[in-house]
Amino acid sequence: MPNTGRLRTGDPSLLRQLNLSVVMHYLRESAPLYRAQLAEITGLNKTTVSSLVSELMQYQFVQEVGARTNGATGRPAVMLELTVLSGSTTYCAPVRLLWRP
Repeated sequence: MPNTGRLRTGDPSLLRQLNLSVVMHYLRESAPLYRAQLAEITGLNKTTVSSLVSELMQYQFVQEVGARTNGATGRPAVMLELTVLSGSTTYCAPVRLLWRP
């Protein structure tokens, strides 16, 4: 992206980065959570949350930790939490840094 001196607007890649950050925030603050809970508290639709979670799982930032087995019908809800590496409580996420002169 050429540097035109303007601030970046809400293009799809920026919105996705913001949404990834929001999902990571709620998992850090309130995990374990189900995808449906993430959709409810973030205001994102379930399809978007599933896509974001899949991306975070691909990069091993999020892991599935169990399923709800309370006898409900249908597909069991799977709990999610941030992946902790080597006992660390420090989390990091992929971000794109923009250089501005």
